Amino acid sequence: NVLEPNDYHVTKLRDGRSFCHRLVEAYPVNKSESDSITPYFRMDCSFKTPEKDAASFLSPMPNVPYVEKLQDFNSYVKSLDFDNLPNVPRTRVLHYQSFDANSPIETVFCEPEYVLGFKSNVGGQLHSWIRLKEPPSASLHSYRDAFLAYLSDAFLLWVALTEPRHVLYLVTLNQSIWFHNPEVEIKPDEWILIGTRANYVGGALTLSYGDIWNREGCLLASMAQQGLVRTQQMTPVSSYTSMSELAEQAEK
Repeated sequence: NVLEPNDYHVTKLRDGRSFCHRLVEAYPVNKSESDSITPYFRMDCSFKTPEKDAASFLSPMPNVPYVEKLQDFNSYVKSLDFDNLPNVPRTRVLHYQSFDANSPIETVFCEPEYVLGFKSNVGGQLHSWIRLKEPPSASLHSYRDAFLAYLSDAFLLWVALTEPRHVLYLVTLNQSIWFHNPEVEIKPDEWILIGTRANYVGGALTLSYGDIWNREGCLLASMAQQGLVRTQQMTPVSSYTSMSELAEQAEK
């Protein structure tokens, strides 16, 4: 329940000269006797002390138009003849409007025709400019990495929708994010670019990668995510083929 508080357990796994490692697990605060003792969220965190080194490399920023040269996504949607849209784009418009109404993020897509399912995304790439709708008056620097982590989730799932199909279910299974250039600050009203690419989609599983850049071409974070996306009803599975029972049979 997103409205309920969480109880976070932090386990110290390692403290070294350059690296430290923590395990964070989340449990519901108001846990009943029926609740499992298994945490519903688990995060491995690795931290490194700052260090100077002569070796340096940075892959080039994607060559996409700056946000000022693109149409605002909501304006793009309003320009469509909604009543005459194909089923998939019409459904995705409604889903996006619901997402946008509850999101603190303003988004401008470089390839809106892929997001809405007008075309198949044969290249498996999406690029999106994003910023906060209501920038805070204070600096974001202390929360920079948390902000980037929050931004990363939905966009890695969207790029996996490479074909104009109805989506019945989608959810993140696991995700990794690496933060770069921690000294670079994000301004509260700054547009940043998320470039994502689908590496594999099949068997209802997805694997996507992504990068986050500021408009000066500085790489702020890199990401990888495995997701679950179903475009058709799940085939019913008999209880005797459950993974736990199969494991028990294998041990006998």
